[in-house]
Amino acid sequence: MKANMESVKSAADGGNADQQLNCYGIAIPNTCDSHNGPHSVACLTTIWESKGCLSEGTKAPDKLNTAEKEALDLLNLDDVEIGFETTRIEADGGDKDKGLECYGLVYPDKCDSYDGPHTVGCLTTIWEEVGCKIEGLRYPGVLTSADVDALKILSLRYF
Repeated sequence: MKANMESVKSAADGGNADQQLNCYGIAIPNTCDSHNGPHSVACLTTIWESKGCLSEGTKAPDKLNTAEKEALDLLNLDDVEIGFETTRIEADGGDKDKGLECYGLVYPDKCDSYDGPHTVGCLTTIWEEVGCKIEGLRYPGVLTSADVDALKILSLRYF
């Protein structure tokens, strides 16, 4: 039995996706060498982006300092994925610091998520931040419901 289990692990470590699922419970991305660290920046970037964070994020793998990178190297891929996903979930929950880490931007006032849906207050804040006036024909407060609904679902990067 032990020999069988060792062969599963060996095949998983050799790149066999089915055996990776059997051994580790996840398929290791092609950019990653193994389930355990150290992890290349390419590997970490693949996972970072798969969890919905952007390269513009201040904690994107290519922006990490040596200590932050070394800390990730001590983790297995499961823990890396959980950490990156937690960053995105906290960002999407309105944590402005995590929004900066994950998406590379600070949410405008009255905005509490990157992807929306955004409130009219959020849209109005962005409108005013870019320097448009409330007399403008596209001011969020005077748009039709359909036009506002179309804006509400855009990501903040679009604005």
